[in-house]
Amino acid sequence: MHASCYGTHSVIIAPITARRRGVTPDKIVVIDVWVQPGAEQACSIPNPMTGLQAKFSLSYLVAMALCGLDTSDPELPRRLAGSPRGTALAARVSLHYSPDMAGMSARISLDLSDGSVVEGKKR
Repeated sequence: MHASCYGTHSVIIAPITARRRGVTPDKIVVIDVWVQPGAEQACSIPNPMTGLQAKFSLSYLVAMALCGLDTSDPELPRRLAGSPRGTALAARVSLHYSPDMAGMSARISLDLSDGSVVEGKKR
């Protein structure tokens, strides 16, 4: 479904859902993402510089999904790794590793510039 580590798929689906609600990157002030603690060891590369690293970067994958980019394109992470567009949005992602998040579940909360908050969860 997505050209990334399988453990990242629920983290990608949550921002895609938010985007369908009309959320665009220019409206986002803060991005909070909750995932299971094991993701910190496997999928938390903060500043990916290669396509392979981007496939294991939760913050970068969230940014790609919020930008409306095709996360199923296997070449996309390679082309965007280290790009200013991807890194600027990824820098706004705060990852939280919570034991309340079981298995492949993820939760996202987006604080928007108009003061509203959009939340999503994927189990």
